[in-house]
Formats: sequence, structure tokens, C-alpha cells
Amino acid sequence: MKYCLVSYILLISAAGFAQLPDRTINNLKAGRISNDSSYIYNLPFSSGSKFLLIQAYNSKMSHTDELSLDFKMKQGSKIRAAREGVVERVSSE
Repeated sequence: MKYCLVSYILLISAAGFAQLPDRTINNLKAGRISNDSSYIYNLPFSSGSKFLLIQAYNSKMSHTDELSLDFKMKQGSKIRAAREGVVERVSSE
């Protein structure tokens, strides 16, 4: 029950920040871009592990117009790919 309540509070508080930019919404409505929600991404760490989410999608700090997540992880923590592909950049900031 405790986790349900916390999840609900986080969901409600994040709802105001989940809005896409107007330009993106207009492009989606006009059919100029399509939103691909067919792929389910993995978290970048092993199942059962827990790490603090520091910054989420379209954050006002530094993720404006970015769909990226920042997790607080100790140096040397094992990470895994969210999906298949090529690593473009790695940062230890």
C-alpha cells in the first residue's frame, strides 16, 4: 500500500512535467512525425537492483526537449543496454 501511495503521488506530481512541447504536439497531430511506442525499453541496470532516478524526461535542469534519464549509481556499477544498438557516448558526470 505504501508503494502504491508513493507511486500515485509521483505520478500526479510528474503529470505537469510530462507535457510534450507544442511544436512536437502539432507535428504529431499533422502526421509529420509518428510516435513509436511499440518498443518497451529495459532499465539500464539488472532486474532487482534499485537506483535513485535523479532527472527524467524533459526536465527543466538539463534535459529540455530530451528523452533521457539520469540515475545515481556508484562508480563501477554494472549497467546494461536499454535496447540493441550502438553506444554513442558514455559519461561519468
